[in-house]
Amino acid sequence: FKEEAQQDIDSSSEMVEVLTQQTEELRRNGVPRQGSIVEQMSDLEESLEQARADIRDLQRERDDLQAQLLAASVERGRSLLADEPSLADELMSGGSDTQQILEALREQEVCNQKLRVYINGILMRVIERHPEILEISEQREQQNSS
Repeated sequence: FKEEAQQDIDSSSEMVEVLTQQTEELRRNGVPRQGSIVEQMSDLEESLEQARADIRDLQRERDDLQAQLLAASVERGRSLLADEPSLADELMSGGSDTQQILEALREQEVCNQKLRVYINGILMRVIERHPEILEISEQREQQNSS
């Protein structure tokens, strides 16, 4: 009986030594302890709120960039209109020559085509991003008919 007790004590001592070594190794390696489920949930909720805030910031930035793109498109349209003299101006300036009139007409047609492409581009952006602008509500129809 004494030998069995001594063997139990020895094996228990060895077990304590092994466990102590493992504990020390874990401390040295810096293995993080897992927090409670409540702490984990709290951390996940914070991460979720941060992600939502990031999404809101990105949406604002996207809206700002879209507004800048629209403003640049409007400016481009203005420059298209400002660069070319109008057909009426060219006709009034004394160009009675048929060839000059035809050339002016061709130039005006080219300018008109560029403007059509430009306007179609703006309309497509509006349809894609803000189709509600083009919708006619029933209230507007009633106001217009009154």
